Parts: sequence; C-alpha cells; structure tokens
Amino acid sequence: MKRSTVICIIFAATVTIYLALHADTGHQDQQVPSAQTTQRKAESDVDAYHTTSPQRTTEGSISRTGLSTSHVPADAVGNDTPETGTSQDPPDAAQPPLLTDAQRRAVIALARDKNWNGFLSYLDTEKIDINARLNDSNHFRAFELWLRKPLNREHAERLLSMGSDLTPPDRNIARLMLLRGDPETVAFIGDRFPETLKDNGPEALLFAALREDTSMMELLMSKGVYADSATYLPRDIESLEKGCNTPEAFECFKGMGYTFGERAAKNAIIHGHLEALTYHAENGVDVSTIEENEKNALDLAVEASQTDVAMIRYLESRGFELQPRHLAQAKNNVLYENVTTTYESPDKKRKFVVRHHSHPHAREILAYIQKRVSTD
Repeated sequence: MKRSTVICIIFAATVTIYLALHADTGHQDQQVPSAQTTQRKAESDVDAYHTTSPQRTTEGSISRTGLSTSHVPADAVGNDTPETGTSQDPPDAAQPPLLTDAQRRAVIALARDKNWNGFLSYLDTEKIDINARLNDSNHFRAFELWLRKPLNREHAERLLSMGSDLTPPDRNIARLMLLRGDPETVAFIGDRFPETLKDNGPEALLFAALREDTSMMELLMSKGVYADSATYLPRDIESLEKGCNTPEAFECFKGMGYTFGERAAKNAIIHGHLEALTYHAENGVDVSTIEENEKNALDLAVEASQTDVAMIRYLESRGFELQPRHLAQAKNNVLYENVTTTYESPDKKRKFVVRHHSHPHAREILAYIQKRVSTD
C-alpha cells in the first residue's frame, strides 16, 4: 500500500473519531485535540475498552470485552458524555425513563455551570427519576454528570441516598468510575462498592499503567488490587507494551509474573518510548536481534512516526550504524510532517482542522542523520 494511501486512511479514521466524540452534546466549546492526544489516539490500543457485556468473568480476570479498534481516549473511559460509548441491553431489562430533549439540555447546562442545587431543584420540579437516561444508545444517566473527576464525595453520597443505581444491568457505572483514575473515586468505590473494586481493580490497574500513572497503581495495590500472571489477555499486555513508557509499571507487572521480551522492545521503538526500550534492553532483551520485514531496530526507529534523535543516539550506542538508507527515509519523513486538512461536519454547520502529527521531529532527525552519514 502506498504511503499516501495509508495517510489518507489515518486521516479518515481520525475524522470519524472526531465526529463521534463531537456530536451535539451541548458542549459546543470543545476544541480540536492536541497533537499529543491525537497521535496517542491513533497509535495506542490502550484506551479502547468497550463498556458492554463481559468477555470472561473467571476468578481474578477482567470483566469486559477487551480492546477494540475504535481508539476511544483513555480519559473518556468512565468519564464519557451522554453521546459517547455504546451499551447493550440484557434481554427484557426494565429501563428507567428517557429524558426529553428539553430536559436533557437543561440538566447538561446545569452540570456544566456546576449548579448542584439547581440540578437537584430541577429534578424535583420536573419530577425526574434520579436514574433517568439522557441517551438511548449508551444509557448515560443524568446523575453521572456529577460523578466526573475529580469526584465530589459529598455529591456522590447524596446521589446514592436519593436512589442512584451505580451498578445497573445495562451500564456498570461504578466500574467506569473506577477506570477513570481519580484517587477520591477509588476510595469511594472501595468503601461503597467493594465487589466492583475486587472484580474490576485489575482492569483499573492496567489502565493506570497505560496512563503511566504509577501513583494510581500504588494506590490500587494498597487497596488489595492484584493481577497475577493469568489475569490479562495477551493483547492486554501487548497494549501495555505499545502505550507505556514507564519502567516502574513494567517492573510492577514483572513482579506479578509477566515477562517482556523482544516484542516489547520492538513496540517501544515503534511507539517512540525510549525509557521503556532502555528498561527492556537492561533486563535481558537483545536489541540487536530485533527484526521485522528485514528491517533492524534502527530501521524501525527511523521510520517510526514518534522517533526523536535521542532514540537514534541510543540505538547507535547499542552498536547500530546509520546508513544512506536511513538518510533517504529521514528525507521522506519530512514530507509527512504536520500535515493539515480541514473537514466539515456532516450537518455542514461546523468546520474543523485535523492534523496528522506524524514525525514531529522529522527535521531535527534529518539534520542529525545528514551530519552522521556521508553522501559521497
């Protein structure tokens, strides 16, 4: 496949994601994702956990469907909007009422303005069920608007006292909150929903690692969360290799019985994670044996969209030498630096810019390689 075709596919996927996340939620002030966020969406399998029915629920295992290809941002998990995410109803499940459009707009506006008393008063005046749904596709509850991070424990406790159901059969809200990675939320879930912490703690631990949040990992483990060598699916561990650049996280999982070899080092190179690559190399991985499609570690690094000069220098320190082919690749990478395209929303009301943030260090790398490689 030609490189231009690949770029077009990436653009199309990015636009699809952007439109899905920017549907009419009443949040018209949202902005185009930053370069780092957009690239992470496109490259990391971290964050695309579904919130539908469990794939496996054996002792110590993760209760979810696993990773998808939709690349939902990690921050959106457990903190989604009324229009994002999907859910599947259990057969014959009795559903709480659905808000009218006017009610939906009103409660979203009150939450955006942080008008807690106004929200409670509106529910009372309109005789709205505390578990009423804002959306019929993912069954987002109205009260969830007040359970975002950082969690206000007083609000959460009040909502529970009013009858809010955080573990309905069609949407495990307590689990989504736990995955968010907020210390106050972890404490709240641990106190009020210990079974959720027990069942979904390992999943939250993996999410914390993918966010490179070692303090959250330590907090979860202090609450008794543990994942042994059989907890995660192989693709979960591969996702960790692709998305994490924190040696402490790898060391934590190593202590639980997980091993990281050549694939982990290769993923670190491809995703521009120098700290992770250094960790793997210092823990027994022979970087010189890495090969993919007849390309060695340095070839992969020069091609990778997130490589920087530090990665190239490190590989040189491991015995690799820059060659004319690397110079040619570096020149080609510059052609794909900071490409900008303007798109129009399907309703023709909004235009927005999507940048393909490939090779942000392309010019710096080219200058470095030019000095190192003779063109004679």
